[in-house]
This record gives sequence, structure tokens and C-alpha cells, in this order.
Amino acid sequence: MNGYLLCNQLQKLFYYTSRNSAEKISVEQAAAIAGMSRNSFLRAFKAVAGMTWVDYLNHVRLIEGAHLLKETSLPIAEIAARVGYADQSYFDRRFKERFGQTPLCFRRTALPSGHRRAKVWPILEPQTSKP
Repeated sequence: MNGYLLCNQLQKLFYYTSRNSAEKISVEQAAAIAGMSRNSFLRAFKAVAGMTWVDYLNHVRLIEGAHLLKETSLPIAEIAARVGYADQSYFDRRFKERFGQTPLCFRRTALPSGHRRAKVWPILEPQTSKP
């Protein structure tokens, strides 16, 4: 499969993930969205994205979590749930692995003191990030 076709197939998945990252998206579902078999998908995704599907999905979720921590005053448990983590302690551990600090510390240092966080809007669109 040539690189251009492969990137086009995966682009559908990148777009879908940017809009639905909080959902549980299995390897099988991701492969189906990309129009590939499971094994072809796993090889192709790692070749194009430079990481596994699970690592990429966690990356997208954690970036969105960081955005929400900086821009809203939502409780951390709610942020964890909104970005796809049912367990806040697991979100906390993954977040610390990725950013080197807990979500609470990140929130405290993300904005200068006295800066007001934006109010929570009714529908939060995931931020797209490049793989």
C-alpha cells in the first residue's frame, strides 16, 4: 500500500478520534474506520503515527485534559470522565507520566494567579492534535 493511500485511510480515523476521543474506541473499531484489517492497521498506524493506537488515543485524551484544566474550572474527576477516563486516579497517573506533574499541580501552575478561568460551555469540542 502506498504512503499517500495509507495516510488518506488513517486521516479518517484521526478526524474521527479528534471528535470522539472520549469514547471507547477499540483497535477493531479503529481498523474498521480506517478500512483495514486489524493486523494491517496496527502496522500502518505505528508506521505513520510513530506510536501505537492505544498510545495515540491516550495522547489525544491527555492533551484535551490539559486544555480543560487550563481553560475551565471543572472538577478534575469530571475532566477525566469527559476525556474518556472512568477512573480519576488512572487519569492522574497517566497525566503525571505525560506532563511530569499531577492534574492539580498542572492546573495551579498553568495560569498566573488572579487569572479567571473561562466558564464551562455546554458542548466541548476536542482539540485536534497532530499525531
